Amino acid sequence: IVVHRSGNRMFVRMSHPLYSEVVNETMGHAMGRVVAGELATALTSEPMRRSDDALRAGTWQLRAGRQGNPEILLTAAAHAVRRLDNTLARKLAQAARDSGGGWSADNALAQILSHMGRFEEALGVLSDVPGTTDISVGTQWAIARSDILFWGLGKADEAERTLIEVGTAPRHWSAEASRGFMLLFDSRCADALRIGEAVLGCPDSEPRALVWAAGGAIAAAGILGQQARAQALYRRGFAVAVEHPDEHTWRMHVCTAYCVALLAMGFVNEASALAEREFQGAMAGGTKELAGVWAGFRGAVAKARGDLATAGAALRESLTLLAGYDTFRMAAPCLAEVAGAWALGGDGNRADRFLVRANSAHRRPSRLFLPWMELDRAWTQASLGDVGAAATTALKAADLARHASQPTIEAWALYDAARLGNAGAVQKRLAELASTLQGTVVTVFAQAAAALADGDGERLWHAAESFCRLGLHLHAAEVAGSANKASRSAALTKWRAAEFLGRCPHARTPLLDTTRPSADLTRRERDVVTLAAAGQSSKQIAAQLGLSVRTVDNHLSRAYTKLGIHGRDELPPALD
Repeated sequence: IVVHRSGNRMFVRMSHPLYSEVVNETMGHAMGRVVAGELATALTSEPMRRSDDALRAGTWQLRAGRQGNPEILLTAAAHAVRRLDNTLARKLAQAARDSGGGWSADNALAQILSHMGRFEEALGVLSDVPGTTDISVGTQWAIARSDILFWGLGKADEAERTLIEVGTAPRHWSAEASRGFMLLFDSRCADALRIGEAVLGCPDSEPRALVWAAGGAIAAAGILGQQARAQALYRRGFAVAVEHPDEHTWRMHVCTAYCVALLAMGFVNEASALAEREFQGAMAGGTKELAGVWAGFRGAVAKARGDLATAGAALRESLTLLAGYDTFRMAAPCLAEVAGAWALGGDGNRADRFLVRANSAHRRPSRLFLPWMELDRAWTQASLGDVGAAATTALKAADLARHASQPTIEAWALYDAARLGNAGAVQKRLAELASTLQGTVVTVFAQAAAALADGDGERLWHAAESFCRLGLHLHAAEVAGSANKASRSAALTKWRAAEFLGRCPHARTPLLDTTRPSADLTRRERDVVTLAAAGQSSKQIAAQLGLSVRTVDNHLSRAYTKLGIHGRDELPPALD
């Protein structure tokens, strides 16, 4: 055992966690209940000053199998929720309810069941309006019931009506903040931004309302292309979250919203830094669910960057860590993102399998993500060889985003249609969006689409450099390859195009396939350089292909010129 002091207390613990497991397994169920009861009694018989005392006491009361103090059990359940341990939180809230916890226990249990995806059970817990004149209780009931209706059952109109009935009188701002957040996921970004800013501007808004209002408004501002407003809202919301470090989900709430905003506006480098920082923090804190959330964002950012190996691994890690936790209906878009990562890597069969899972009947993605998921469908079609259908699907995604008032996402979809061969059809609309969404990636999308349509090598090079500065390496590689092909440029420029391509080595997109240096080789030149890259001599190649050594050397010389290289040693990276 290990003994250490904390203030006036002495703590005794096993020197290795496995020892505790051995003791628990060998103690027996009856003795375990007795010991847990004694520990709970000892801890609750004195003031509980440490932040995790209630969680310890509640857990021991639970294991003792006897009625406990509802107040302690609810405090313990709240601690478990902050740690995203919903299984333990549900047990504690149910114990509080069984111990006469009243409305507070009902509310806690319903919210936890909702987080766990057990929506019908949660709605049953909150079937009746609390019989009290306490305004705060009525607000909490409305928020909890609307959460179940919206996130669980997809009844957006009924959920909004439930919150509107509470109104915006003093102490009702939490209901408005929740409504704003829901409207974001219902793809009503302008309303979410308006409500969020109103709550943040109210001097008597409680901290929870400020955080939820900021979360909805930050993401909405980014999707609407409002860079300055997104940054200001993030600073405000983050400051509130930092002031309440025990509320672990508050920081996640604000930071994930800002990551969405950064991605929508195309600031991939900043989004990558944020996701990595928060992921490492979650890992250091040992919180599995928080790590799962940030693993998903790391994957989405890596996919946008073109780092497809990292994207696939991180997104699958997120799905594993968050198995059974789908509070905000993120599983479907996450599965679609995995499909998109496989598709961008050229593996259409795997992409299609993940897309089928994303679109299974029991998953109901929010309206916010429908255009994004449609783009993953487009890339899956492209990876299966139907590039024409893929371009049509990308245009459908753009139309969905336009009708859902998501201008930045519309721009992403339009530019994906350009990448799939429809640059001429989208350049006018992209130019219109760029004129109203200045300072975002949309400007670069418009420039690149126009250059692709015109085959303008110089403008394509400019777009490639702009994409690279934003962190969009796959986009940069595609237009750099197009620029290289359009200008038939010098070896130095070809080397630069190869450098862009080297940052996303697993990518296999239609535009890359038509602009890789090896695409200019004749079939016989490709046969020769493939064997040369594998280490065969000219004599061996000649014997295998039925050519003279001189003919092999002539093919190699022409291939070197087309590839912008000088010898055999440079063939493998040039052909990758």
